[in-house]
Amino acid sequence: MQSTIGNVPSVSRRLRHPVHPFWVQGNPFGILPFFIAPVLPGETMKNLSLQARVVTLPIKNSLIGWWNEFYLFYCKHRDLDESALYQQMVLDPGVSMTGSAHWVTAGVEGSSNIYDGFHTGTGMNWMGACKKTVIREYFRDEGDTTPHTAYGVDLATVSGNNWMDSITLESVRAPADVNVDINADTVIKASEVEQAMRTYEMMVAGGLVNMSYEDWLRSYGVRQSQAVRNVPELIRFVRTWTYPSSHIDPVSGAASSACSWSIAERADKDRFFAEPGFLVGFCVTRPKVYLSNMKQPAVSLMNDAFSWLPAVLRDDAGASLKKIVDSTNDIAGGALTGDWWIDLKDLLLYGDQFFNAPFNTAGVNLAALPTATGVPRYVSQTDIDGLFVTPATANAGVRMDGVVRLSILGTQEDTTPRGSSLGRIA
Repeated sequence: MQSTIGNVPSVSRRLRHPVHPFWVQGNPFGILPFFIAPVLPGETMKNLSLQARVVTLPIKNSLIGWWNEFYLFYCKHRDLDESALYQQMVLDPGVSMTGSAHWVTAGVEGSSNIYDGFHTGTGMNWMGACKKTVIREYFRDEGDTTPHTAYGVDLATVSGNNWMDSITLESVRAPADVNVDINADTVIKASEVEQAMRTYEMMVAGGLVNMSYEDWLRSYGVRQSQAVRNVPELIRFVRTWTYPSSHIDPVSGAASSACSWSIAERADKDRFFAEPGFLVGFCVTRPKVYLSNMKQPAVSLMNDAFSWLPAVLRDDAGASLKKIVDSTNDIAGGALTGDWWIDLKDLLLYGDQFFNAPFNTAGVNLAALPTATGVPRYVSQTDIDGLFVTPATANAGVRMDGVVRLSILGTQEDTTPRGSSLGRIA
């Protein structure tokens, strides 16, 4: 019997114009979903407009600026963790979604949180499914599975790169060396030395790190496309800087400072959707912060000939690595425990903070970094509270109101217009 799917008649394409207003509140550094819209195969987004007003609660520091960021992604079903289930869903009307990790019953879903949307009933938390993949692919370092959260919300990193980007504790660092006695017979032969040197040189060429299969392919000049990897596509990114402005409390009359942004952005490039999925949006506000656990500049570590990166060692990937011994570790004021390693090239490439008021930090945007485990990128809940005049509990430190308007070329039309028997309230 011939499939009827192949006999579906073609339909002329027409524009649809969905509008998605949003009200979102959260805290700085929180990755806040604000928009999700389904798209069908064969549709084309002709344009998108984003308008938003973002305001913080009163903050302590009236001088240090903040970033506000909006991200818009196209997430296909096949980009998501349960892609096999979602593909089967569209093929088989009998497939039940109640077994999905993102199925919500009475507003409860163990693998997500309430900030994925207003879930008080039963159904699929599609935003939660998209958010999980987007955060892993765009907001986390490769291999980082640690849940960086505050008040139950996933966190973005502090802004910018710094000299601690490659910081690694000695206790977890993989040894970049090779056993020369390969056959373990206590006799080291010249052939074993030669083989060990080849292995070591390959490790050096790979940057003394474990390569992924994709890295290995890239060494041959072969690059995998995003379509093959099935990861969400970033279709628009907006980043805006602002300084705090004066604010007068209308009730108490007290003066304070707050940050605010007025966002008006467009995306007019055509985007073709070959597969079913979603357009999803996330917002992050990131204040500029200073790392309070750093007690002196990193340039103080350049105290020997190797620290100044001799030209003859330019091709040695390990020449810029420097070990900081626990007994002499005063650059982080004891925050880092045990011996640890840094790459001095990061200092030359990304820079370092300069802070001359270690005993007068009242009101300064501080983050207690690095932590004892060497993580220099994620703030704590205490750090977030310290930004505000009144601690921003309950994820209310940043509030935004806005709307996303879409123009999508497809085949859908309104067959139950207002005033019809199905579109009229009896």
